[in-house]
Amino acid sequence: MPAWLPRGRFPVHGALMVAAALGVPVLASIAVVSSLAGLLAAQCAAGVLWGVVFCAAARAALDAGHIGREGKLTGLVFALAALAASIRIAMVASGASRLPGVVAVLPWLPPVAWSVAALLLGVFVMRNMSILAGRATRGDA
Repeated sequence: MPAWLPRGRFPVHGALMVAAALGVPVLASIAVVSSLAGLLAAQCAAGVLWGVVFCAAARAALDAGHIGREGKLTGLVFALAALAASIRIAMVASGASRLPGVVAVLPWLPPVAWSVAALLLGVFVMRNMSILAGRATRGDA
């Protein structure tokens, strides 16, 4: 969670869900934008939202592992980010990102992935609302 967000006012799971949900239309606009100014604005917005998502995910991992598993869960967040970067590097290095079928789908992959993530986060938060609300009232969230 970014340090400038007060923890009590913006619970980490709320910031994570909102940033993921806002990222979907921003990333979709990148796929269809026709002007350089629009692309730059959308890229900046996507960067800000990615920063919030990454910081909130790291904070959520720390909060979820508050009983001695902090390193394991935070390491999992970083390992998944590294895996995603490695897959992207492998796609570019192998030339797979230039295949006709992939070229058509590639711009839509980020908004689809963020949509799935936002839906899964929403389901997780709804199923665990009582636990998360209890942490928020104690100041743990």
